[in-house]
Amino acid sequence: MAKILCSNIISDLIEVQCNINNSKVLGKRLRYGNKSVSPSVPLEEKLLMTCWMLGNTSSYREASEIFKVSKAVVHHIFHHICNELALLAEKYIRWPTPEECATITDSFENQFGFPGVVGVIGSCSIRVREPPGISENDINGIVLQAVCDDKMLLLDVYTGYPGDTTPAKVLPKSPLYVRLACKNDPLIEPHKHILGNSNYPQLATLLTPYNEEGNQTLSEQELKFNRLHKMACSLIDDSFEILKKRFQRLEYIDVTRVNVANKVIVAACVLHNFAILQGDYYSSLMESGEEVLGSEMAESESTPTYIVCIQISANKCLNKSVNKCTGQLQLYVGSSVHTVDLVLNMSPSEVAGVSTLLT
Repeated sequence: MAKILCSNIISDLIEVQCNINNSKVLGKRLRYGNKSVSPSVPLEEKLLMTCWMLGNTSSYREASEIFKVSKAVVHHIFHHICNELALLAEKYIRWPTPEECATITDSFENQFGFPGVVGVIGSCSIRVREPPGISENDINGIVLQAVCDDKMLLLDVYTGYPGDTTPAKVLPKSPLYVRLACKNDPLIEPHKHILGNSNYPQLATLLTPYNEEGNQTLSEQELKFNRLHKMACSLIDDSFEILKKRFQRLEYIDVTRVNVANKVIVAACVLHNFAILQGDYYSSLMESGEEVLGSEMAESESTPTYIVCIQISANKCLNKSVNKCTGQLQLYVGSSVHTVDLVLNMSPSEVAGVSTLLT
C-alpha cells in the first residue's frame, strides 16, 4: 500500500549536493543557513518534504500532519529548498558543449531523419493563484518556455510571463533569443539549429514548419519536412507532460507572487534533469498515463532502480475517544528506508483508508 512519489532523486541529490568535496557551500547553507527555516529538521527530511510537496497537490496541512511539523514550517522549508534547488539551474540546466551537440544531432537524425537538430523549443502554461494584474483575460498562469534535447533533458528554461502570452512574444524577451541572434559568439554552430512549431518566428537557428494553411500547395519534399519536424517537436510536449506528471504541484501552484512561482517551477525543472542524468527517463508515465511519480523502467541487473515510496501504517491506538494513534511514515529511497514516527489524529482503520488512497 504505497504511492510512488519520486524516483532516483533524493539520495543521490543529498550525496552530490552535500558532499564536502562537491558542494560544501550549498550543503552548509541547506543545513545551517537561515536560522528561521527549521534548523532542527534534518536536511534529508527537508528534501523529502519538498519532493513530497512537489510530487502531489496535497495541502500544507496534510504535509504538516505527515511530517509532524507546523504548516508554517512546511511552507518555509518547501520554499527555502525550492530556492536552493533553483540555484542549481546553472549546473543542471545548461546548453550542451559542441561535442555534446554533435551527439545530440546524430541522435535526432537517427530517430527522426532530421539533420543538424540541437534541440526543440516549446512552451506550456502553469496555473497559479490569481496573480494580480498579470493577465487582462483572467487567465491565471505563467508561461514556461523550454528547449529539450533528444533525451528530453531541458537545455534552457525561461518563465515568468502571463499564461496567455504567445510563444512569439515570449521568445524575443528571453535570454535565449539574444544568444540565438548573437553573431560574434553564436550559441549554435553553423548548419545546426533548434526546431519550433509555427507559433515561433523563423530564424537562421530556429526552423519552423512550412505553412500548410495557405493557398500554396506544398511539395512532397516540404510535406515530408513538416512530418519529420512534427515528430521531432513532439519531444518537448512529452517533456512537459512528464514534468507535470512527475511534479504534480505544477498543475496548480497556490501562490500569487510570480517570482515565488518561478522558483518552484525552476526547482522542478532541475529535479527533472537530475532524474534524467541519473538514468530515469520515466517512460512508464507516457505508456500508462497514470498520475504517479516514479519510474517503472525495464528491470535488469545492469540498470539500477531507485524509487522513493511512501507508506503510512498505524502502530497502536492512543485514545479511542479522540481517534488518535501512533504510526510511521516510511519513505523508500533506493535500497534504504527512512522512517518518520507520527502521531496521527485518526483511528487505525482510518489510517488504513489513507494508505489505500495512497496506493
